[in-house]
Amino acid sequence: MSAGPFVNPETSALPPPEESRREGSQRPSNWTSGSIGWGLMGLFVIYPLSIMPAYVTMLMLMRRGIDLYAPYRIFYWPIIWLLDNVALLRRLNDLIEPVLRGLVK
Repeated sequence: MSAGPFVNPETSALPPPEESRREGSQRPSNWTSGSIGWGLMGLFVIYPLSIMPAYVTMLMLMRRGIDLYAPYRIFYWPIIWLLDNVALLRRLNDLIEPVLRGLVK
């Protein structure tokens, strides 16, 4: 006639609510840290490297009479500024740009 076996609250498998709340606030969720990691990777790796295929595409379109240089300069202005004003990156750009122009010929 009993609804079920007697469960002792002291030996219950579930932690008290205040412990679970305290434990959850000590570490961030996997989703949040993963999102931040991918966002930073996109900002510092993918975005700067995407300028090369965009440059080749822009040159190909310019050969066909479509000028997208202004939107290209607006979208990549931080990278273009670094390439123009940082000596090491300027030298790297001087090495890579002729190779990219050679891909379009």
